[in-house]
Amino acid sequence: MSSGTAKEYEDFARDCVRLANQADSPELREKLLNLAREWMHAVMDVEDAASAKEGQWSKAPKQRSSGGSTVLMSTEPN
Repeated sequence: MSSGTAKEYEDFARDCVRLANQADSPELREKLLNLAREWMHAVMDVEDAASAKEGQWSKAPKQRSSGGSTVLMSTEPN
């Protein structure tokens, strides 16, 4: 997925918030705000995937299996 996709998803989220502000009922407002939240989660997923593809993602340790045991590998520079 591309940054264009993330931009589209963010636009969808903004549309949901705009519509939520115009909603006639609290139930519809809540559903639209939840949908906006889901779109923003999708934005973060796309951006994380793009960063990982570029090799700039996550300083969290990675797991690698080695002869039946799990080895934690840090991506932090020494």
